Amino acid sequence: MGRSQMTPSRRPRRWLSTLWIGIPALGLALFACVYPLGPPLVEVAAPTSDLRGTNEAVEVLLRFPNSDRTHPETLRVLVNGADVTEGFDVASNGAIGDVVLLVDGENHLEVSVFGRAWWGGQRLVEHSVELRITVERPIDRYWG
Repeated sequence: MGRSQMTPSRRPRRWLSTLWIGIPALGLALFACVYPLGPPLVEVAAPTSDLRGTNEAVEVLLRFPNSDRTHPETLRVLVNGADVTEGFDVASNGAIGDVVLLVDGENHLEVSVFGRAWWGGQRLVEHSVELRITVERPIDRYWG
């Protein structure tokens, strides 16, 4: 058997090994582009989701579970579209502050922060969390 007859049988093996390595690498790259955030950068520890209360003020506790990726200085807190970020004390692992611009009925709290992408690149991504807080004064419940 000559050398030219052995070459075609090796060629499919090379293609298979290239596909075996290339397809997962391509899939991971596409996943990183489509879903660049990875694990959350900010979590609302308090109040719990869909809080119903009678007070016009609520204490908000935020955690940065991936503090090595999170840029705390980019924290932004909005209540019904108004920026209340200045009322928060920000540290490297979280933030705490009082939200006092609550109105009767439903209020929307939006927290956002920027951080590095999960694969460790220099690309910054934004993570936002929204929360609904409903304020019902006792008089409203009884006298409707």
